[in-house]
Order: sequence, then structure tokens, then C-alpha cells
Amino acid sequence: MEARPPLSRVLFATDLSHDGDLAFAHALRIALSGKGELAIVHAGPREAVGQEWAQFPRVRASLAGWGLLPAGSPASAVEDSLDLRVRKIDVPDPDPLHGVKDVLERRPCDLVVLASHARHGVDRWLHPSLAEPIAREAHAPSLTLPPSAAGFVDPATGAVSLRNLLIAVDHRPSAARALATAADLATLLGANEAVFHLVHIGDSFPEIPVPPAIADRIRIRQQAGAVVDGILDHAAAVDADLIVMATRGHDSLLDSLRGSTTEQVLRHAGRAVLAVPA
Repeated sequence: MEARPPLSRVLFATDLSHDGDLAFAHALRIALSGKGELAIVHAGPREAVGQEWAQFPRVRASLAGWGLLPAGSPASAVEDSLDLRVRKIDVPDPDPLHGVKDVLERRPCDLVVLASHARHGVDRWLHPSLAEPIAREAHAPSLTLPPSAAGFVDPATGAVSLRNLLIAVDHRPSAARALATAADLATLLGANEAVFHLVHIGDSFPEIPVPPAIADRIRIRQQAGAVVDGILDHAAAVDADLIVMATRGHDSLLDSLRGSTTEQVLRHAGRAVLAVPA
């Protein structure tokens, strides 16, 4: 049996609004590149389930726009022609977070893709984003696209532009899995010239195993100072298409109030963020 490529089982959680269009394009492109499975999940009140199918992201229309399927192709063409399995799942649950978590428990995935509202201050408390708690509970790498992000997949064409990845590294948690996941993603998307910028904010640079396939594309960056500010500064300096961070969730009361380092970066970077459980 042929081995399944890394990151080929993708789950995209949607609130059915157009705010998630960019994130959907990323989820579709990644699942398509892995010839895997894309699960599109929406959770809502029981009485609304099944009434909003027309609002689900349009897979065939997107693929036709990318020039990969003829317009008007039947649903079967997605799997028959492109070897991509698509499942649209409408969960009867008034709590979207609980509904998506239930799907994740029943259908393990390699990658969760989310759109974040990236709210700040009082607005964050009054209208909390679901992206951060879903990412924390997923137990799988999660790719989050804030509304201001350009991303690295063009929704109109499906073209990938993944040139610079910034990987935040520290002694704890180890960034080994984060770097390996970033390398897998770049390989899957054919970004064979992408540069991996390893950034450490602190004194001694942590030892981290480097996948041989990307060894000649590693760049080391280091500085003292505040961690979040340092990551954001370096991301701007290299014009990172993607920030990759190892995460272990909330470690303290202060983290629970202001968010983990990863969540703070997500809110302020205006860039795609890939969080990888250490």
C-alpha cells in the first residue's frame, strides 16, 4: 500500500462566511497537493443543519477557476480526476468549538486550517475567535490565516508562493517537529527553493535536528529582547510568507489572560501562522 504523504488529511473549520475564503483556498491546495482528503466542517444549531449546504465553500468552482476541472463537472470528478476526497460535514451543535472538537476526535487529521478574526483588547473578550481554542484542542498542526494575511496560496488561481518561512526556535518546547512539519509542507507544495529562517530570541541557540532535504536552505537569526516583538521584527525583515511555531498551549495564568506566545504572534503578525504541538 502506497504511503500517504504528510499533511494530506486536512480539516477546514468554517463559519460559512466569506471571512474564511483565504483559509479555504489554503486547505484545498494542501489537500489537493497531497492527493488526500479535505473535510469541510461547520457546526451550528440542530434546526439549521442541512439548511445551509449552499453556503459551504464551493470546491468544484474553485478547482475550475484554477484550471484543474472543466466548469460544470460532476461531484465525482474531484476524486476521479484529481484523486481528492472531499467531505462536507454539518454538525448539529450550538457550540461550534464543541462541534468541531467532536469531529476531530472521530476523524483524526494531519492539519487543521482555520480563519482567525485576530481581535484585540476588549473586542477579543466580547467576540472571542474560535480559531485559537480549536487550534489548542486539535492535537495536530494548525494553519491559521488572519484577515489581513496575504497567505501563500492565491485563491483566484491556486498558485503557491512560499518563499520564506520563519521558524521560531527555543530550548522549550523543542522546535524539531515544527521544523520537520514546515519542511514537509514546503515539499508537498513544491516550494523547493523556500528558505527556512530559524529565529531564536535569547542567548545560546538551541540545538535542533535539520531535515537533510533543507539543510542548504537554513538561515540562522538570533537576538536578545522580548520574544513576541523579536519574532514579529524578523518576520517583517524577511517578509515571511509563513511563521511556524512549536506550541504547548497555555503555561500560566498570565498566558491564559493574554494568550500564549503563538496566539500573540497570530494576533499581531498579519501573516499565516502554523502552530505545531511539540
